[in-house]
Amino acid sequence: MGGVTARIDDTEGSKKYKYLDIQNGLPQTTSDAIGDLMEIEDATNTLYGIFFQETLRPNDRTTIDVGFRYDRNNFDIQNTEYSSYNWGTGTYVDNGVPVITNTDTTFNMFSPKLGISYAVNDVFNVYGMIAESGQVPSESELQSNPSLDAAKARNMEIGLKGRAKDWSMDLSLYQTTVQDEIVSVLASPFSTEFQNAGETLKKGLELSGRMRLNNYFWLGTGYAYSDYKFEDFIEYIRVFGVLTPFDRTGNQIPYVPKHQFNLSLEFNHPAGYKARLQANSWGEYYTDNSNDQIYGGYDFLTSLMLGYEKGPHSLTLNIDNVFDKRFAIEVKGVGADASYSAGAPRTAMLSYTYKF
Repeated sequence: MGGVTARIDDTEGSKKYKYLDIQNGLPQTTSDAIGDLMEIEDATNTLYGIFFQETLRPNDRTTIDVGFRYDRNNFDIQNTEYSSYNWGTGTYVDNGVPVITNTDTTFNMFSPKLGISYAVNDVFNVYGMIAESGQVPSESELQSNPSLDAAKARNMEIGLKGRAKDWSMDLSLYQTTVQDEIVSVLASPFSTEFQNAGETLKKGLELSGRMRLNNYFWLGTGYAYSDYKFEDFIEYIRVFGVLTPFDRTGNQIPYVPKHQFNLSLEFNHPAGYKARLQANSWGEYYTDNSNDQIYGGYDFLTSLMLGYEKGPHSLTLNIDNVFDKRFAIEVKGVGADASYSAGAPRTAMLSYTYKF
């Protein structure tokens, strides 16, 4: 299998304005009324690439997958800034003369892959994979730091799959080495900058299983262990307006819990009734690159699905955060400068589907 891909994202005349009514700095506004024009931007992102994949079966038990992908990604961003916001003083600052910046950056990404799977018997398969991939900065990340490089990752993974009539299981062990990973740095409680880390090492284990309890019920569970560290990273932080280096080598990568767990119970009846109850737990994780503060995560965030199917008709009710738990999806920063992205409260959605 092979093919080509091409995409152009073009934005013309994107404008940013001041808030007209502010008090004591931008965090306090009395309305969303538009003030003076701050900046105007034209941006074009062009992507094209080629890919192929070949599957070989040298015998009845062995499958080999070989793949390759090449992508060329260009960012052309032209920005004219008339004023900016100073987070330190909490005021807008006029530039006097418009500041014009042009960013024209191209990334060439190569992504080869080799995977081998072997059927030990009718129930178990073992597999191994090695692959390389790249991640280009987003447009907003390049605007924050035009000198960003693309991240390059090499992943090695081995695993075991089991499939039987009344149970299934998946186990995988992986190690990913990333060069120039793009990491976020809190420049202030309200603004984020982006830098490249020299090298990060991500090691982990993922285990999931499913077991039939009787004719109608299935019990499922999953666990993930993640040990993500900076192998080489000098973080630059503005201290009294001066970029100051801090060595984060050996620290854990923030926002990644070491332990994640889920438990589920499924119900399926031949008459068309179905249900699924699932609870997810996230362990604690560091909230900044310095590892100065830990967020405790959350336990047993529960969702429920109730449904009925008959012929072409399907009626489903999904309820997320059943117990209306208060939790944060992500926490960044330390102490009084920490910012919290609140998780959604209890939500429910009823849907009906008719299949022609």
